[in-house]
Amino acid sequence: MPARRRPDRTRAKNEAILDAASDVISSRGLSAPLDEIARRAGVSKQTIYNHYGSKVEPDAGADRARSQTITAPLDVPGAAANPEAALAAFAEVLLRPSASNGASRWCGC
Repeated sequence: MPARRRPDRTRAKNEAILDAASDVISSRGLSAPLDEIARRAGVSKQTIYNHYGSKVEPDAGADRARSQTITAPLDVPGAAANPEAALAAFAEVLLRPSASNGASRWCGC
């Protein structure tokens, strides 16, 4: 019987890969070695290839996730009816330090 993947474990690996790719590629550029991304994520290079196919895809995924987090206050029901509150929440997200990087890196940068 084939092994079944556990959704929580797969999700955790994806998040680790996305966080590591974002950190490594933002500091070293697209020429950053996949070994470094895998090491920081705590996974093998093959796991990254299995999930994404290349080191560019996790970075694109991290960018999409970051964009969704930043724009979430604008997508809530009632945002159009109360633009001041929506924009204040949006600004708060932009100014909040990134959770994965502490105060050293800001979400909006």
